[in-house]
Amino acid sequence: YVEGISSLAFINGTMPGGANPQTINAAEFTIANLKWSQPITYTPKYNDAKTDLVFSGEGDKADDTMVYWNDQNWCGQTVAVSKSYEENHEYHFAYSSTGDSFYGAGFQVFYNNSDLTDGETYTVSFDLTSTAAGKIRVNGEEVDIVEGANKISVEYVEGISSLAFINGTMPGGANPQTINAAEFTIANLMWK
Repeated sequence: YVEGISSLAFINGTMPGGANPQTINAAEFTIANLKWSQPITYTPKYNDAKTDLVFSGEGDKADDTMVYWNDQNWCGQTVAVSKSYEENHEYHFAYSSTGDSFYGAGFQVFYNNSDLTDGETYTVSFDLTSTAAGKIRVNGEEVDIVEGANKISVEYVEGISSLAFINGTMPGGANPQTINAAEFTIANLMWK
């Protein structure tokens, strides 16, 4: 319901279609365990000042820290990162590359939110502004993005990463599709 005049409106009858009232004329009842809830929203732990984001190896994803990984021809693509910082609760990245990553993932971004519980289902959502269109993966789900503004929302089970943003995809395990160069911003990142 939408909160308005009453948080609880309990009425002892009904009038379907505006006619033929139906009333409970006598009853004894108890209301117990009354509570209201909204989904809890979790956000990243932001820095107060502009902060450079750092490269992280595959096993180096620290809690509550946004990190990136860029292929250095280990997987067939050489990715040069020219921008990676957090400012005003937004994450900014820019990169270019040569070659093609054999699994469509030459540039990746990770965040582990320590407030989330492993094995629980959450929805991660954020606004993505990108200078390139293409296919990305967010927490394992393939997402089509356009050049410009994109609203991303993905349901997933919490595990290794609270956010795993990968700049390409490999549908059906073949034919990798990589965004070879882009500048993008992640804003309004949250989990429910």
